Amino acid sequence: MGSVTFDRLAVGQSVTDATTITETHLVLAAGIFKDFNPVHANESFAAASRFGTRVVHGMLTAGMMIGVLGSYLGAGALALVEQQLRFVGAVHPGDTVATEWTVESLEPKPRLREGGGLVEFRGTCRKVGGPVVIEGTCKFLVRGAAPDQADS
Repeated sequence: MGSVTFDRLAVGQSVTDATTITETHLVLAAGIFKDFNPVHANESFAAASRFGTRVVHGMLTAGMMIGVLGSYLGAGALALVEQQLRFVGAVHPGDTVATEWTVESLEPKPRLREGGGLVEFRGTCRKVGGPVVIEGTCKFLVRGAAPDQADS
C-alpha cells in the first residue's frame, strides 16, 4: 500500500474518487449496521415514502467517502481523529457518487513520535451529474515519514 506523508500535502490539494453504490452494498450495510429500517429494506414501504424508493444508509455513503482518504493516505494515515458530516440528500441503489476532499489546513505536531501532524480536510460527496448528498470535514493524524523510514 502507498503512503502519503504530511510533508507531501499542501493546503488546497484535492483528492477525488467515484463509486457506484449497488444493491449488494445496501444489503451488506443493513446487516453490518443492524439497521433494517423499511426505508432501506422494504421497497413497497420506501416507494410510499418521501424518497420514492429505498435509500442507502447515510453511514454507508459516509464510510465510502472517508475511505477515499484512507486509501489515498495509505500507511501515512495514523488515525482519523474527527469527522463532522451533514447529510443533505438521499442516495439510492444504483447511484454513482463522487467524493472530493480538499486539504484545508496543516498543523505540524513535532511531539508526534512518527513526526507529521494534523491535516484537516473539507469534502463533499455528490451524485454524479446531481446534487451534493454529504458535506463535511475531517481530521487525520498523518505521519511525517514513510513507515520504513520512521525509525531510522
